[in-house]
Amino acid sequence: MAVVAAVERGEPYGVAFVDYVMPDLNGREVAERIRWTDPHVELVIVTGDRGVRLDELAGAVPPEDKLLFLAKPFDRREKHQLDVALGTK
Repeated sequence: MAVVAAVERGEPYGVAFVDYVMPDLNGREVAERIRWTDPHVELVIVTGDRGVRLDELAGAVPPEDKLLFLAKPFDRREKHQLDVALGTK
C-alpha cells in the first residue's frame, strides 16, 4: 500500500482519499488499514452509497477530527467546505 511506503520513507501523506465502494476491497477496511499505518493522515471518505453508516465508520477509524466525508455526486458547496476544512488543517 502506498501509505505504508510513504511512512517508511519518512514522507507520510497529509491526506488520503478513499472511495468507499471498490471492486475488491471494502472502503472501511482500507480506511482502517490506513489509519492503523498512519494515525495522523487526514482521511476523506468518498461515497455515492447512501447506505453507508457514517457514524459507524467514524467509530472504526478515529479520530473523528481527521475524518471527512464527500458524497457523490459532488455538490459544489460540499466540495468547497471540504477544501476549506483541509486547507485550514
